[in-house]
Amino acid sequence: MERKLEVTDTSYLSKDEKSSVEEEKNRFLGIKFILSIALAALWVVISIWISIEWLREVKEVTSYFFMLFALTGIAFLPGFVIFFMYSSMMFDKRAEVDLTKIVDTTVLIAAFNEESNILKPLLAIEEQKFNGMLEVIVIDDGSRDNTSEIVRNFISSPRKHSYHLITLEKNSGKSAALNEGLKASSYNAIVSMDADTTLGTEDAIQMLVSSLNGTHRSVAGAVISRNPSKNWITRIQEWDYLFGISIVKRIQSMYSGALVCQGAFSAYEKSLLLEVGGWKNVVGEDIVLSWDILKAGYKTYHCTKAVALTDTPDNYKQFFHQRKRWSRGMIEAFRFNWRLLFKARLSTIFIWYNLFFPYIDFVFAFIFIPSVIGSLFFNYHLLASEKTLLIIPLSIALTTILYYVQKKTFREINMPMSKNLFGMIFYIICFQIIQTPATLSGYLSEMLKLKKNWGTKASKSIGIIIILLFSSSLVFSQDDKLEVGSSLINDTDKNLVSKTWAGYQRGTDSLSWGMEIGNVLISDKDNKNYLNYAGLNLSSKINKTFSVDLSSEQYLSEWKPFLYNGLIKIDPIEKIHMELLFSRGLIETQGALMERFSVYSNGLTADYEIIDKKLVLVGGYINQQFTDDNSRDVYIGKLAWVIKDWFVLSSTSKLMRAHNISTYYFSPEIFDTHTLSVYKYMAIFKDNILLKTEFGGGLQQVNDYQKDFYYGKLLIKGNISKKVSLDLSALYSTAISEFGSYGLIFGHLKLYYSF
Repeated sequence: MERKLEVTDTSYLSKDEKSSVEEEKNRFLGIKFILSIALAALWVVISIWISIEWLREVKEVTSYFFMLFALTGIAFLPGFVIFFMYSSMMFDKRAEVDLTKIVDTTVLIAAFNEESNILKPLLAIEEQKFNGMLEVIVIDDGSRDNTSEIVRNFISSPRKHSYHLITLEKNSGKSAALNEGLKASSYNAIVSMDADTTLGTEDAIQMLVSSLNGTHRSVAGAVISRNPSKNWITRIQEWDYLFGISIVKRIQSMYSGALVCQGAFSAYEKSLLLEVGGWKNVVGEDIVLSWDILKAGYKTYHCTKAVALTDTPDNYKQFFHQRKRWSRGMIEAFRFNWRLLFKARLSTIFIWYNLFFPYIDFVFAFIFIPSVIGSLFFNYHLLASEKTLLIIPLSIALTTILYYVQKKTFREINMPMSKNLFGMIFYIICFQIIQTPATLSGYLSEMLKLKKNWGTKASKSIGIIIILLFSSSLVFSQDDKLEVGSSLINDTDKNLVSKTWAGYQRGTDSLSWGMEIGNVLISDKDNKNYLNYAGLNLSSKINKTFSVDLSSEQYLSEWKPFLYNGLIKIDPIEKIHMELLFSRGLIETQGALMERFSVYSNGLTADYEIIDKKLVLVGGYINQQFTDDNSRDVYIGKLAWVIKDWFVLSSTSKLMRAHNISTYYFSPEIFDTHTLSVYKYMAIFKDNILLKTEFGGGLQQVNDYQKDFYYGKLLIKGNISKKVSLDLSALYSTAISEFGSYGLIFGHLKLYYSF
């Protein structure tokens, strides 16, 4: 079969002829661009027209601003770009490239601990048909395995092409390794390849470097998956590489601005690399380099038929870290090259679209997905309904177009097109759902300048992040609240834990969610520790019997402590109320305070109304496991007698059995508490403000050691005005024994503003 080739080569033309050809191409390209913009804008106008009546219906539920914020991120902006790209693809006509050109080339391969992969690209390059000189430089970036030895053994045998090995004493990062290879390169055409990259055709490198034609001085190859059939996540990624990456690059390069010439397989002119300073030492070295090239005023291109293959992540941990690294790279690119937003060229539209990625992903995760869940499971149709499912056949139709575009390209280079229908369907339905947590994590990590970790070799479990991201962002309704709060615990030994936060709450009594940011101070006589944190919470009353409260706090520090809490409430019959609780946490401080303290708690409490809420019996059990083998079992019993509406008498007994826990408590044996308390409550000021006071005292015994204690509590809760509500509680307790006295103060304040 005769090969159809790409990109017109104008090197044989005179300067005036080249200028005339470029002007003609640019004129037609401008017309294509305007037509594509017009068709995309028409789609947005139709979308807005369709949604006007719906916007009128929901104005009683929420604000126009919120709905426009949501719809723009969910539909209008993505719809505009999608239809712009499809329209552009209709006009995309790839010209020919001269594969007989002689382009002497250096291939750079940076490798770190790649003993299991390094032979893959070397063997693939050795099988390439190439017209000029082909030099291959492997840079071992301080590997601790046998990478260098394997390369030396390969080089020692007679080869068709020229191979060299550079060994760096210590690991300096991929950028530094590539820059070292660039210094040692002999030729002006430079190809970068990853240490696990193989090539799809026998002339892939020739196709790639022949596309360097003076106009396009940087060219990205087409990278596809080599292991699509391994499991479900590789099946999905196969289509992302074919559609979400390759097709997007194709349209970007149509306007001479491919935003990422990926490190896995791309070609550059050496003089260009030296001009822009090579690869920067960043997480996304390839996207930053590509934007450096665009900022310098040069054009980047995508060669759809120069195909390379790579192993895609085969588990979610690796996938998460890969996509997190890519999204961090995009933020880095903006940090170094934000002026591209104001550069007058056709490809700038894609820079602006990238700028909105964090906003679009946020809306998708925290508005669209929760709305779909609310519609499917809670019959709550704010931003989603059964009609939302029409997105699926529309997506299938659009994806089918992409499939045949790629199939035609592959047929022209004698490569088979995948028939992985299962993966394609799951790509359409699920890919954005599984990718968004990683991208949001990457955006946030780079904006906060957290420690950089490539993470694709070995990674920590991040399953809990997915659960928190989507479960805690469930459903939106008409109630919005801004919250500020503060709490503290202080004792006579000058130990202090204080917490201050600000948050946002949204939802109803049956389903609500919230997020907050805050600061915690932990101090003793000699040390102070300040920690910032971000928190999420979710409350859902599933039915009359079950309700769930979940919360999490992730602390933003080098050692990343965390705290997760859950409470499941069960009312099986009229007079019985049960609660299942669990928590997990890691707390870490410095100095004289405990350095690392982990907590795992599980428990059950039950309330039983004996006589119509006049006599209430409470029983409970809590198990807490601490650092190492320390643990304790706490048994709680309580009897409350409502004598009058404003007068309650209660008696509490608590028994604790501790195991190997003498470090934190008086004894590893038995901790016994008996409490007798009296409290009253009544409404004051207005009917919606509650005042509750409680006074009590009791005896605490640890083996033969006894102490008396007394306490007082105050609670004020209710609405100060239509928009402002208050939640205030305070406690003071003192314990007296033969060894002296000990005091404790606890305070808690929340203010809500509803809008």
